[in-house]
Amino acid sequence: TFNGDTAAANALDDYEEGTATISIEATTTNPTITEGNTFTAQYTKIGNMVTVRGYTGTRTITNAGSGLAKINQLPFTNHASYYGVVSIVHGTMFGDTQAGYVEANTTFFYPIQEGSTSGVNYSTGSSLFMFSVTYMVA
Repeated sequence: TFNGDTAAANALDDYEEGTATISIEATTTNPTITEGNTFTAQYTKIGNMVTVRGYTGTRTITNAGSGLAKINQLPFTNHASYYGVVSIVHGTMFGDTQAGYVEANTTFFYPIQEGSTSGVNYSTGSSLFMFSVTYMVA
């Protein structure tokens, strides 16, 4: 209750915490990563809003694959009418990027170039990234 309010409409009736196995992919051919193309992220879902937080740890990309970088297997499908917002730090896996977006009605996001909506490619060598994404589910 809040301030003595017991109305059912104001009750928090949908709260969930958990983990998701996130996949490092590309739009054409996936990159080859010595430590594997998946990692575990944590999420919190409150009502129809989901926040996912993840960190790859250091990964060795021996082949960058082809096509745009794509991070897949978010724990819930994004709402069909909205885009989700991604914040990236330690983004050495795709060069100089600090942002991304979740497309409507999908479970993936694209890291994007700074000041643009254009996607990015993977870099070979030792790299990592940390992210947080918030999006709405149907």
